[in-house]
Amino acid sequence: MVQTRSHSYSDGTTEYIGYLAEPEGDGPRPAVLIAPAFMGLRAFEMETARRLAGLGYTAVAMEYYGGGFRTGDRAAAAQKMEEVNGNRRMLADRMVCALEEMRGLPGVDGDRLAAMGYCLGGKAVLDLARTGADFRVALSLH
Repeated sequence: MVQTRSHSYSDGTTEYIGYLAEPEGDGPRPAVLIAPAFMGLRAFEMETARRLAGLGYTAVAMEYYGGGFRTGDRAAAAQKMEEVNGNRRMLADRMVCALEEMRGLPGVDGDRLAAMGYCLGGKAVLDLARTGADFRVALSLH
């Protein structure tokens, strides 16, 4: 059985509200960070997290805008995307924050981490890899 819940974390200045999906059991188990497309965390990324948890992974669908931003408005999402695209260092720092949050979760094997992202999230995962952060797999999807 898969357990899911909203998951809040912070970089010390901004609160992020992601989505956590975990299989039953204590672990240790591998984990996958999921970076959403530019509209923010949506049902698609949460379903991906649930599917991965069903395969035995802890999965964290992260949020990189702050405050739990989610929208169905493409113009509002494009404005948020411009903010993070305008400061790629900030985006990379937010990715590192989410990765380290996931690494510290109970039951997670910190030596078996992956990150995947869709669209803007794919670019964010590549930026995460460029930081030299310690994780095994980077998957960018579009």
